[in-house]
Amino acid sequence: MNTSTGLGVGRISLAFAFGQLWWGSTQPFRGTVDERIGTGRVIFVGVLLAVIGTGSTLLMTSTTGPIFGIGVFAAGGAGMAGPSVLMAASTRLVPADKRGLSTGIVNAGG
Repeated sequence: MNTSTGLGVGRISLAFAFGQLWWGSTQPFRGTVDERIGTGRVIFVGVLLAVIGTGSTLLMTSTTGPIFGIGVFAAGGAGMAGPSVLMAASTRLVPADKRGLSTGIVNAGG
């Protein structure tokens, strides 16, 4: 990314730092949205946001671009389609005695 965008390590690191902050702060809202519209839709939107954010990052030439690409879209999408959503969905689909195994498999894959 450093070579492709020419932005430098500091600016790219700022985008990733903002992404970590955004990912963590959106988790409570993601749970609310998940309960209202359903897990499948949340995962779909999350994957879509992650693809848009990741794909657009290499086209950015200013500091603001990676902050939105990585920090908002990709991190927000990762939060929406990440292991926590998949673990919650898997526990609803398997019997109670298999929940530990299913969350372990999802977590290992994450």
